[in-house]
Amino acid sequence: RVRAFLTTSEGRSVFLPSSLLVKFALIVMGFITPTILLFFLPIFLWEDLVVFWQALRRKIRRPVLTLRGWELITTGIVFIIMGIILSMIWGANLSLLILAITDLSLLFTAPLAVLWTAPLVYFTKVKVMTAAREYLGVVNPVVVGITGSYGKTSTKEFTAAVLSSKYKTLKTEASHNTEFGIARKILKDLEPKIQIFVVEMGAYKKGEIVKLCDFVRPQIGVLTAVGTQHLALFGSRENIMLTKKEMQPEST
Repeated sequence: RVRAFLTTSEGRSVFLPSSLLVKFALIVMGFITPTILLFFLPIFLWEDLVVFWQALRRKIRRPVLTLRGWELITTGIVFIIMGIILSMIWGANLSLLILAITDLSLLFTAPLAVLWTAPLVYFTKVKVMTAAREYLGVVNPVVVGITGSYGKTSTKEFTAAVLSSKYKTLKTEASHNTEFGIARKILKDLEPKIQIFVVEMGAYKKGEIVKLCDFVRPQIGVLTAVGTQHLALFGSRENIMLTKKEMQPEST
């Protein structure tokens, strides 16, 4: 997903700010003349002032601290601590170089956070999904599964609004449409009185809709549309079409 993001104009813009290019240039020159890395200090100050100004103008969106979010924060802090420890061990010039490299290493926080926390996330996910699958079987509501390239969340909201006028209805949160997000919703809000559970189902590759269907076992399936969203992840429009066709409700 990171690789696909970097192929977009938005993704490429992450690596194009002037301060970032200057940092790369300073690090390269720093191997020859380490004192030149002192120029990092005004760059850091400028970046801090920009972030502070954006925060005052409320242009920075506050992220939701999910499990993945805490992984990113933890990984970033580990990078910073490692840089500080190494800089305390070696000389001043080399310390500047280490801190500069540590700063740029934060660009790769996301994929590294996913890699080193994968075992913990896997076992947590298995535990939560097992409990959610068992509890869903006990409550046994009619499950309406909704998937498509776009329009999933809106269709889910409309469907739940209509059904709730007659039945006790529960729907998945916002655009949370992964196995783990659905499982957490089940354990948190699925009460015994719920008659219908409207589930949004998302996918980034073939086989993921099949897994979701095996998990929640929808009796009714809704396919909104097939487009080219996430084309870089799927590889082709045909793969997107095949993935959406994986929606196989049990009774309809």
